[in-house]
Amino acid sequence: VSVLLLTIIGLSGCTSQQQLTVNKGNQTTPPKSPTQNSTTPPSSPASSSVNVGATVNGKYLQVTVLSAQFVNSFNETSGGYKFAVNADEGKTFLIIKVYLHQIGDDSQLVSPTDFWVIDNKNTKYDNDYRTYSLNDSLSFTTLYKNLNTEGRILYQVPKNVTGLKVQYNFATFWDSPVIAEWSITTP
Repeated sequence: VSVLLLTIIGLSGCTSQQQLTVNKGNQTTPPKSPTQNSTTPPSSPASSSVNVGATVNGKYLQVTVLSAQFVNSFNETSGGYKFAVNADEGKTFLIIKVYLHQIGDDSQLVSPTDFWVIDNKNTKYDNDYRTYSLNDSLSFTTLYKNLNTEGRILYQVPKNVTGLKVQYNFATFWDSPVIAEWSITTP
């Protein structure tokens, strides 16, 4: 009985709803404070979009999509050698650069798989396996309070796709989804 009671108490503390805030405007450097120029959007999944360059503040992290670039090829580095990789027929590469800053007291594991892209038909695109071939790719890492990381993530999307958005889920394992999204201007 005591184990069941402790489990219920423990789980009830893990389901708190998270609020997101947005630092408005296109920024060239991430903010120093999580409350700087912030407004609070609805916290339901995919509830609002911000532009690339805006910082979204969650309970534990500040996340900024710094840039989004479409390219038909990129230089891959493998085994000390560099060679050009072309997008598949009818597709293009999308490379985003992201910045993450830990503002919570606990540690937070971050990785390229935390981000994904959707289009106007709600088709989801996960990061390309060649993300790790980029010179400055976002790596799997653990962030502790006041630490930050940044890096690039590679996606392959159809050339004629429209309405692209980068999404990130701020929720932990026990929370309901709290998704922020950044609108991308397509070429």
